[in-house]
Amino acid sequence: IKAALKNRPLIGVMIATIGSMLTITGSSQTYGYIYKEVYHNTDMILISTMAAMPFMIVVFPLIPKLVKKYGKRNVILITSAISFAFSAIKLVFFIENVVLYTVLNILAMIGQTAFTMLIWALVSDCLDYSEWKTGVRSDGSMYSLYTFSRKIGSTVASSGIAASLALVGYVEGLNVVQTPEAVRGIYYVCNIIPALCYALQLIGIGLIFNLDKKKTDEMYADMAAKRAANN
Repeated sequence: IKAALKNRPLIGVMIATIGSMLTITGSSQTYGYIYKEVYHNTDMILISTMAAMPFMIVVFPLIPKLVKKYGKRNVILITSAISFAFSAIKLVFFIENVVLYTVLNILAMIGQTAFTMLIWALVSDCLDYSEWKTGVRSDGSMYSLYTFSRKIGSTVASSGIAASLALVGYVEGLNVVQTPEAVRGIYYVCNIIPALCYALQLIGIGLIFNLDKKKTDEMYADMAAKRAANN
């Protein structure tokens, strides 16, 4: 555990993952609230899901090509910054048009898509970094600590959404009409989650995780040379 806590890249990945899990767990819950209570159009939940699929099909093959050219860290930073910008637009402005809101929502998914695709590769880099710096591998404790960060993100999202909605005046019930104040509150609660998610990803990967492409290449070249010398 001590080795894991001294592993700066792992700490950065954990913070970013907490943010990621906030939106993965939170989005599935908030869509129902925002489309029902704010836009009164629950059909858009299915339309949003279906419309996102072609977007993901385009993004998926693009990510590996970008990684090869710019490195995993830079790809996550760029896509997270783009997603943060789209999420900030939804948060700063009250988007009244449900179609525009859905388009912004889909565009903001690029950061989460890239992060989900690349996160386990970053975790692997963190394990190798520990071996590189200390000469000892402690995969078990590091994986456990990382998995714990995922659980923290999911738990905070589940309990935090319910508590936040209650604070803004949301009243549960099939035929309940929410007050205008509660509707605005629901809108901002549902949209602060993705903005917070991408902010944490930018902080974790941009400010704490210190394995850029150059340093990662240096690490693996050094480790390969040491292993060759030992053999």
